[in-house]
Amino acid sequence: MDVEQERVRPNPLRWIWYALGGALPPRHNTWVLHDTTCRTWIPRYVARTTVQISPLVVAVLVFIPAALNVRVLTAVGTGLPSILFALFFAVPGNENRLAKAGYPAGIGERIRTERSTRAQIEGNRLRRERIAARHARRALR
Repeated sequence: MDVEQERVRPNPLRWIWYALGGALPPRHNTWVLHDTTCRTWIPRYVARTTVQISPLVVAVLVFIPAALNVRVLTAVGTGLPSILFALFFAVPGNENRLAKAGYPAGIGERIRTERSTRAQIEGNRLRRERIAARHARRALR
């Protein structure tokens, strides 16, 4: 799979289909890789989960014969735990999306881990440089 191909974002209807679990055409494969491995992959996952549970929340708000405050509390009481529960399956869910796009198993976690490792190494390097500069300033006094 050519990871360097142009990233084509799906239109809103295709994105809704994708958020509901559908596969996208091959021209969107690079975007799917980006969507599931970028720095903001968790908020993106929450957005997709919100789209999945929104019909349930709307149904609760519209069809439960109760006062508005009861309906709102019921909708929040079903919606938020659903999102929190879905977060337990964020990694396998993203890996499944990548598999649908034709990527090998485990590539998403590997990319996220490599990026995290690089960021940690860079952060440590910068911290060591700051400490060395502070020691050099103290030595000049």
